[in-house]
Amino acid sequence: MLADKESRGGVLEPDGIVEIKFRKQHLHDLMMKCDEQLKEAVSQLNAASNDAEKISELKLKINKRKEFLMPVYRTIAVKFADLHDTTARMLAKDAIHDQLTWSESRNYIHRLLQVKLTKMEMARSYLQSQGISKESITIKDLENGCKWVDEHLTANNIEYCQKESNQKHFSRFCYDSSKIQTYSQSSNFKRTLENSAIQNSSLTLLSTLDTLSDDAQKELVQALLKQFKAKNLLNN
Repeated sequence: MLADKESRGGVLEPDGIVEIKFRKQHLHDLMMKCDEQLKEAVSQLNAASNDAEKISELKLKINKRKEFLMPVYRTIAVKFADLHDTTARMLAKDAIHDQLTWSESRNYIHRLLQVKLTKMEMARSYLQSQGISKESITIKDLENGCKWVDEHLTANNIEYCQKESNQKHFSRFCYDSSKIQTYSQSSNFKRTLENSAIQNSSLTLLSTLDTLSDDAQKELVQALLKQFKAKNLLNN
């Protein structure tokens, strides 16, 4: 999933989070920790234990100070709650794949699709080398094929995605399909598919032989030798 950098997860409204998790008493407690005037007034209140008039005056001063600070502290609390619903937080929790700006979204998605489509086509080629016809490929087959492609590209150091280190860019990844597209058409990849087909065909043939009688096995081998001779494969 991709998200604009200004978007929000929208699980709870920031105001709602503050009402539930950071209520008025919590804000008062925070004021007492952070505001020097409140600290001084409370200190004076504790010292004026026998002066009723002084105590009343200080309590009034404290309450007025709290009322004065409340809008500021609540605004900060709402902003703090909102920060927990931003794309940066969603990235930290792996709720989204990446964040991007609206102005760069078309280019980003175009590059991402080029990579994904190339990998998908490579996965289909691999599955066909495994004896699965193009028409019978399932979603599960494609998942397995894409997993094989990822492992194969990593083993061959074919890079198509880099983590973005430039602070001017908001996106976490930068995609480039040029290398993977070139490799998908290379002789090395074609040879890999051929080796996969050879291995799969060999296993299939051996499995078939195990199910046949001795006479049937001989007939199958003779039929294969006849085909090899017809194509001059034994002379190469």
